[in-house]
Amino acid sequence: MLEQEYLELCEQLKNTYEEKEQELNKLKQQNQELKKNLMSCYGFIRIMDYIVDEGDVPFELRNLIDVFRGYLSDMYDDLYF
Repeated sequence: MLEQEYLELCEQLKNTYEEKEQELNKLKQQNQELKKNLMSCYGFIRIMDYIVDEGDVPFELRNLIDVFRGYLSDMYDDLYF
């Protein structure tokens, strides 16, 4: 292998590495944004659950909120524990 070929291969490898690094950073940022959205939904549904327990709300709505809260709670546990 000639020195020039070696340098070209190194340059290609460097470019490929930089592209993959950019893709990885983009995926990390998207993952963090999804986690923030999940936490916002979880907080909102917890507030709704508290309000529903204090007020006169139909059983069906109360049940849906409880199921959704449980689902988000499980997702939270999977992500952070």
